[in-house]
Amino acid sequence: MRAPGITYQERRNMEAMAKNLHDARSRIGYHHHNITDMSEVVDTMCGYVYAARRMEIRAMITSAITRGLALILAVALVWNDGPKKKHPLTPNTA
Repeated sequence: MRAPGITYQERRNMEAMAKNLHDARSRIGYHHHNITDMSEVVDTMCGYVYAARRMEIRAMITSAITRGLALILAVALVWNDGPKKKHPLTPNTA
């Protein structure tokens, strides 16, 4: 079923953006898994000096890194999927 007033190209762009967003969320999940693994390595190397607050610190670090990745991927999606405008200084060859 087609939405009224939407062109084929606009519909394809919307579908592509949804797919890109899904891929970005998958990448964030993958990186989050790797970040958790790295936190475990850091725990082993640093010992148990911060044993009482270790989980809280790990959660804050993981959350900050994940938010940063999400922001970077969201900006990349908007930048790449935005409307392509012709630069005003580009010569007209048509």
